[in-house]
Amino acid sequence: MISARYEVQAIPLLVLLRDGAELGGLTGAVPRPRLETWLRENVSR
Repeated sequence: MISARYEVQAIPLLVLLRDGAELGGLTGAVPRPRLETWLRENVSR
């Protein structure tokens, strides 16, 4: 199961992957500004 693979314990869960490798994860409902900041920080890696 995908949930077991990423050790999902809460929803919503956002997992950022690149070439099959996990770059980061974000759990729970977050405000849009926090989500945008998190994406900018992690996508630019």
